[in-house]
Amino acid sequence: MARQVKLTGIGLGISLLIGFTAEPVVSRDNSQLPMGAKQQLADAHGGSSEKSFLGLWQTVDPLDGGIITASITDNDRDGKLELRLSDTFIRVCQAEAGSPKTGRGIYEGSGTLASSNLLNVTATVKCFDSNNVVVDSLPVDWKFKLVGDTVEFTGTGLGDNTAIFHKVSY
Repeated sequence: MARQVKLTGIGLGISLLIGFTAEPVVSRDNSQLPMGAKQQLADAHGGSSEKSFLGLWQTVDPLDGGIITASITDNDRDGKLELRLSDTFIRVCQAEAGSPKTGRGIYEGSGTLASSNLLNVTATVKCFDSNNVVVDSLPVDWKFKLVGDTVEFTGTGLGDNTAIFHKVSY
């Protein structure tokens, strides 16, 4: 029965003393990687443009400090990206005198690639009342621009501000 050993700084030193060598697990050309891992590696290093946007992204709203989470998928594999965005506080859903709005809601929409690093998104914000019933729907337009390993997010609701999203999951 083979024993698995985690090589740490000390573990590596001991294993070298007793004659083990640290060989790479995969070849330089990644031919030994499973197909899914090869695809993730390609996507992370300049794969197709649409796939660069796929994943779970987060940022802090520059205007109110809310946490914004964006999920970008291509579930239909048709090149049209689907977006679902949640925010801990949505200003356009803020309660006003006599309004049932609660500041809670969700954004849903889809996007198309305008260029290799620019995604245009058309979405709808749906505002909820205290019973989680949609009481208002408003159209919004956004731009997601890939900049290195982040996305700059601009458009309706941000004024002159830009929110910087960081990918937290593929």
